[in-house]
Amino acid sequence: GAINYLASEGLNVFSFITMNIDGDDKNVFPYPDYNERERMDVSRLDQWEVVFEHADRLGFYLHFKTQETENELLLDGGALGPERKLYYRELIARFGHHLALNWNLGEENNNQSDAERIAMAEYFANNDPYQHNIVIHTYPEDKHEIYSPLLGNASELTGVSLQGGNALFNDVHDDVLTWRENSASANKPWVIAYDEPGNATDGLVPDSDDDGASAGNHTDARARALWGVLLGGGTGTEWYFGYGHDHSDLTLEDFRSRDQFWDYCRRALNFMRTYLPFHEMSPADNLIGNANEAYCFALEDQVYALYLPEGEAAGATLDLSQASGDFEIRWLNPRTEDPLETGTIARVTASSSAIDLGSPPDETGSDWVALLQKSKRIAYIHGDVSEAGTVPSGNAEPYDQMLLTDSGNTGLSQFRELVEGEGYSIEQLYDQTITLDTNLLADFDVVIFGLHQKIWTSQEKNVLDQWIRSGGGVLIYSDSASGGKFNVVGAQNTVGQSVTNNLIGRYGMEVTVDQANGVRAYRAGPGASHVIVADRPVIEGEGVSPVAVDPKGPAIRLIPYENNPDYTVSGNANIPHQQNLTIPNPEFAALALAKVESGNVIAMFDRQPMWNNGPGSDIEKRDNQVILSRIIRYLAGDLEDSADTEIPFPNELRLLDALKSEGGADLRISWRAPANSSLGETYFLDRSPNLSNWTRLGDADWKTIESTADGPEFNTLTVELETEEGPSFFRLSK
Repeated sequence: GAINYLASEGLNVFSFITMNIDGDDKNVFPYPDYNERERMDVSRLDQWEVVFEHADRLGFYLHFKTQETENELLLDGGALGPERKLYYRELIARFGHHLALNWNLGEENNNQSDAERIAMAEYFANNDPYQHNIVIHTYPEDKHEIYSPLLGNASELTGVSLQGGNALFNDVHDDVLTWRENSASANKPWVIAYDEPGNATDGLVPDSDDDGASAGNHTDARARALWGVLLGGGTGTEWYFGYGHDHSDLTLEDFRSRDQFWDYCRRALNFMRTYLPFHEMSPADNLIGNANEAYCFALEDQVYALYLPEGEAAGATLDLSQASGDFEIRWLNPRTEDPLETGTIARVTASSSAIDLGSPPDETGSDWVALLQKSKRIAYIHGDVSEAGTVPSGNAEPYDQMLLTDSGNTGLSQFRELVEGEGYSIEQLYDQTITLDTNLLADFDVVIFGLHQKIWTSQEKNVLDQWIRSGGGVLIYSDSASGGKFNVVGAQNTVGQSVTNNLIGRYGMEVTVDQANGVRAYRAGPGASHVIVADRPVIEGEGVSPVAVDPKGPAIRLIPYENNPDYTVSGNANIPHQQNLTIPNPEFAALALAKVESGNVIAMFDRQPMWNNGPGSDIEKRDNQVILSRIIRYLAGDLEDSADTEIPFPNELRLLDALKSEGGADLRISWRAPANSSLGETYFLDRSPNLSNWTRLGDADWKTIESTADGPEFNTLTVELETEEGPSFFRLSK
């Protein structure tokens, strides 16, 4: 129950002592008797394993504290003798298989010698086949004496567990920075965790004792310990409950005594996971100006997270002299569950001078977290043709250029506003004046090929292909207007088809000529799984040039284009004009996607979902705006690729097949609701959304996953499918 509660609060670690003979409680040990040292109580250890298995399923990191200061000399007088080896070997053999844990050689360790500490660490390193993190813990005043002789190659330690002593947590952030720097200087960076911030009397006080100012208060704990560790490059904080309060470390009966504070922890963890490539970031407090006691965590020239304490949020500056380009600024309120918000300054440009961050959206006297992310850049490539088909239009009026700067009916000013509203910058490029080379593409994350006329060279296409494979995203579409006005040059002119297929043919997609068949709208079918279309938004166009998809190629149909009530919202999907297609027996789509190694190419069946208010359809019709927003975010890498990881399902789901794509990078899963729910097997999960269950599926097996009235509801299920290439995993979400 306690672990279930912690999981429900979004927490992910707890620590425990596996032997406290002669210690504080004197009631935890692995032996059948208090005075026994050579035999293990296997029943007792089996009961421990029940708890650890449950913690594994809930996603917890297990902090094994193998001894405490009162008993560090109990086994073999502190040496690595037979008693200690037996104890350690039993821990490793029984519990080392758990997914995430560390071996703590001693809590408040200060009586053993350096040689004994080195020997303990070496034993775990030599005998743990899973090579878990090995750490040690000591008193605040003893850190340098105990830790320094163990740095670098002097020991097998891989991390450290720090203890604080300041009642207002003033020592925490500097502690993390100190040992991060010390270990890095010894050429073996340690994993830095903070275990027991605060003083012994108070630690983190219960909600009922929090006054926002006294020892152990939640405001300082949030600022200096929680955010101080995370933005200092530490892994996180484990909280100590002081003996001067109810529900202390020795008397705790209910973790809900700090229920309000766990909300702050969950908020911080979600922020780190969602917005920061934290494994690539480093502390950079020196970049902050005009703020005291502020923290900065940075991946320079990419992303910066700043914690600004009470009264310091307004007017802080950031040194971006080593960065370039534009950065979007958003603010996290660490005290609430509110989404990120824009403050008084939405975007800044890096320069040699300190950059003013402005102020948060409100409550400027409270603490805030500022997030600066480099604005991803989008290129929009357009052409120029006259009504009569002259390229360029010359002295004639350009026909429907669909420019970002045009606020008229056929312009794209609303689309530009949509893109910029998502935090991206977008630049307009004329096809006849650019070359698709590495220098040009290096400046952009997404390229949109609007209506244009240029036939790109083989070299340009190869450069574009490599850029896509390295993570670039492309959106492209065709229309008769690429060749001029439809009633002058003909609706079935091939200009748009030729320039589009010149680019996307290698990815198993082609577009038809314009079908000139009126307004029509389509949606993905029931059970659609891709993040862009999972809730079945409707795309609408007019005339349309459907996308032909090679059923044997790498592309998939996000929104099929066919006469089927599952897909059709309005109009018909007849395709009388299929000239120039080379794909045999294609399947047609209104929206198609080809995943190309790390990048993506999306082809759309019409231009009209993009423009402001032209004839036929436009950006405000149906769900065009929603779909375009998702496409841009997906191509920019900011929308999770749930097609591979998150598969929505009804109460019943049958996994039919799993096939490797040609690139070998992804598994595609096909499934449908079974007609007969009696087939297969039934699996139930705990009510907690964090719990997963592992189910092995044979290559030819049919499985049904169902929820029944007399069984608990489940929210997520992780399925392991054995393939020739090895096991693959799928996370299914309700």
